[in-house]
Amino acid sequence: EWNPRTSSGCSYWSINGMSDAKYRWSEYYQKYVVIACNSRGWVGIIDYNTKATLWQVTNETDVHSVEMMPNGDLVVICSGGSNIENGYVRYFPLSQNNGAKTYSSTYAFKSGHGVCWDPERNILWALGWDGVRGYIVRDYGTTNAQLVHIKSINFPSQDINGHDLSPVYGQPGKYWITANSYIWQFDAATETITRSYSNYGTVTGAAAKGVANFEDGTVVV
Repeated sequence: EWNPRTSSGCSYWSINGMSDAKYRWSEYYQKYVVIACNSRGWVGIIDYNTKATLWQVTNETDVHSVEMMPNGDLVVICSGGSNIENGYVRYFPLSQNNGAKTYSSTYAFKSGHGVCWDPERNILWALGWDGVRGYIVRDYGTTNAQLVHIKSINFPSQDINGHDLSPVYGQPGKYWITANSYIWQFDAATETITRSYSNYGTVTGAAAKGVANFEDGTVVV
């Protein structure tokens, strides 16, 4: 549990509209952290044990998800707010510039909502209006790291407006996706978005905001 009122280093007294939180090992800080964001533009890295706010920015545009790279850099994805055409995915090379809050790369992405690092393929997957996009990072490990779009996998014709992208734990290379009409799975190996997965009929639902599973297969929507 974390509260901005009791976290040293947090510039907000209250943070409404939390949109993502992930538990990660930070190579840069050499500790376990929670990376989190809210739809009003705040993005932060929180010390898991002390609950201190280690790093933050406060001026992003309707942030929906955040991911930590293996070296401790941070990626945020934003929907664009009232104009989804203004969505973007953005790279912060904080591990290479002493924790500075400047970004090195921005890539336009309509209604950006989800982002996950794929350690098997060294690809950053992002989710938005039309489906999934894959990015590599050129000049990774430098202050000039740049996102490069290399893959596009669109939704089947009966869905739009991707919202959540998260790993299917226990099945490396597979990811949960929620969208307007269904809960899908994305298979990174075959680069397909499908509803052909175990217990689909029980799990799926329209307009779900998030989905994840426990190790025993229990799914939470």
